Amino acid sequence: MQVIEHVSNEYISQFTHKGMQLTMNLPESLHVQANSIIAEIFKNYLSNAIKYASDGKKVVIDTAKDENTITIHFIDYGPTVPKEKREIIFKRGSRLETGTERGSGLGLAIAERIAEAHGGKV
Repeated sequence: MQVIEHVSNEYISQFTHKGMQLTMNLPESLHVQANSIIAEIFKNYLSNAIKYASDGKKVVIDTAKDENTITIHFIDYGPTVPKEKREIIFKRGSRLETGTERGSGLGLAIAERIAEAHGGKV
C-alpha cells in the first residue's frame, strides 16, 4: 500500500501543525496494482480530515481484505456528517456549512467518480 504511505507523507506536516495523529495499519504483505489516480481519493480523505475533523485529533487508516475485495477505512474522530446529508456530500458543488473551513464541493464527488471508474465505491 505504498500509494497510501506516499500520500500520507505529503500531509504529515499539516497533521503535525493541527496537532493531529495519523495511524496507518497497513500490512506489508498487501500489494495492490492500481491506476495512480487512485491516490486522489486518499488525498481527498486526508485533506477533509484535516479541514473538518481536526478537533478529533486522530485519523486511522485501516484495511480489511476478503477473497475479492480490499476495503480501506479512513477513520477520523471529528464531528460526524449527519445521516440526512451523507448522500449530498458526494454531489458536485455540495458543501456542508461547518465551521470556518470552506472547500470547493468537488473533492468527494471526484473521489466517488474515480472509485466507480475503477470498480470501487466510497
